[in-house]
Amino acid sequence: MPETPPAAPERSPLLVVTGVVCLLVLGLIYLGPVHEKLAALGYEADSFARRYLAVFTLGAAIGLMELLLRYQDEPIAAATSPPGLLFVLLNGAVASLALFLFEYFGARPTPPGADPAQISDTVQRVIICGLGAMVVLRGRLLKVGEQGGPQTEIGFAPLVEAILAAVNRAIDRGRAVDRMALVTGEARAMPPLTFREVAPFLRAGLQSLQALDVKVIEKVRKEIDDLDKSALPDGVRFEAAGYELLNNFGDDAFRRLFREARISARLHKDSGAAGAATLAGGAATQPGAGAATQPGAGDPGDSIVGS
Repeated sequence: MPETPPAAPERSPLLVVTGVVCLLVLGLIYLGPVHEKLAALGYEADSFARRYLAVFTLGAAIGLMELLLRYQDEPIAAATSPPGLLFVLLNGAVASLALFLFEYFGARPTPPGADPAQISDTVQRVIICGLGAMVVLRGRLLKVGEQGGPQTEIGFAPLVEAILAAVNRAIDRGRAVDRMALVTGEARAMPPLTFREVAPFLRAGLQSLQALDVKVIEKVRKEIDDLDKSALPDGVRFEAAGYELLNNFGDDAFRRLFREARISARLHKDSGAAGAATLAGGAATQPGAGAATQPGAGDPGDSIVGS
């Protein structure tokens, strides 16, 4: 029977609402009357696209870096997935909104002919709004509630954390299908080898990760050692080791490490069997070698001694 295709990841209502709000904000800023309103206040119309593109890029880059740091397993694939892109879009939209509010309600452009030292620095505005919006977006103003009891946080941070948790779940659901297929496929290709026969080559493969943190390598090595001592079936141990390696190595390195360990273990096993067969064959070609050294009943020495 053909396998049932995996169900599509569910669409979180929070993600949908966040996406709609981001598109509305960006649409109002870039396609709405904002351009004319800022020009009427004295801001340069020619620099509108440049400064808002710069602040959007700065905010989006901060969101992208946050996702990249959260995922060791294929961070690029996770950050460029639809939920990951939505989080990046959210950060860019908030930075753009912050720049608009700062220019519309805050600083005013210096009129022509003023002292150059008093002229507003466009780059400074972009940096302040891009970084400042990220701080405000992730900040907590205060906590309300009884000490030792449930407390309610006031600020944007709880909202951002809820959105980020939804993004993480959506990314994990999408990536889980690929990870499961990859690990189970490689684990099912191991028999008739046992985990004990393959484990030494998995440990040896850890030496190829020169740039990885030593603590991470030791953690993975300990996990392989524990599985080697475990009484679980080989299939379970192969899959457990596979997920541990995949989470730290990524798809390509995991696939290569498992396959090379499988090939090396098979060659080692075959060479050992061939060596044993050679020794057995050599012993079979000398059937009387050991008996000739033992005095027997027909040995002339026995008859002389006996006489």
